[in-house]
Amino acid sequence: MKQKELCVAVVGTGYAGQLHSDAFRKVGGISIRLKTVVDIDFPKAQAFRDAYGYEVALQDYDEMLQDPEIQVVDICTPPFVHTEMVLKAFRAGKHVICEKPLTGYFGQAGDTAPVGKTVPRRQMYE
Repeated sequence: MKQKELCVAVVGTGYAGQLHSDAFRKVGGISIRLKTVVDIDFPKAQAFRDAYGYEVALQDYDEMLQDPEIQVVDICTPPFVHTEMVLKAFRAGKHVICEKPLTGYFGQAGDTAPVGKTVPRRQMYE
């Protein structure tokens, strides 16, 4: 039996959230239901909901995970929160999209900002 609709939540309303929301609109062969957008900045989530046609805007990630209709959670947040969010989504029985690495080098005391441009890659890999 062919699935007729995929119900999606996007977490994060920054650039990646915008790109992914645009991409979901272009998916062919299956209907994508943009159910929920989540952002800790609730007014930003509401504006994103209105701009991209999501049904619901939330500030609480855990509340979104309790929605039985949501099948896929697309995590578009900074990488340092990915691990916790991915694990929670899996535990809630959701499929997960998470493009960036689950771990990385996010700086240490004494690193000069911006870390990605000032800390040698060798140091980051170690």
